[in-house]
Amino acid sequence: MRDILKSMFKRIVLTGTLLLLFFASVLYVAPVSFSGNLLAAVGGSPYGGRVVSITRCNFGILVRLKPAGSSPDTVMWTPGTKGYLYNLSAPPKPGEWELGMLGGVSTCVVGSGKSLTTIGSGKTILFYGSSK
Repeated sequence: MRDILKSMFKRIVLTGTLLLLFFASVLYVAPVSFSGNLLAAVGGSPYGGRVVSITRCNFGILVRLKPAGSSPDTVMWTPGTKGYLYNLSAPPKPGEWELGMLGGVSTCVVGSGKSLTTIGSGKTILFYGSSK
């Protein structure tokens, strides 16, 4: 009887250890894989340039850039945008230089109720770093 209990205990410990390793590897690999798939799914592309002007919208800020290279000249900052370097969560300001990654398109809407007005649209900034 004692040998049977020892054998069962060893199986339980081995199974628990294997499950723990499996879930630990999933938790380690999934975020890296998911973020890569997310960028591919939304057409993630790099952008950069100097901020020329900003327009405040109901759900973010429309940013006009003097682009560096082939970057778009209008992008959209949203409250979910991740900031790095100097602006950890602050929206862009005129005069800053930005470099980051863009996702899907967002629209800048101002006003409320029946008087909503579309100002423009641009690709959404997923994350960026700035000069100030």
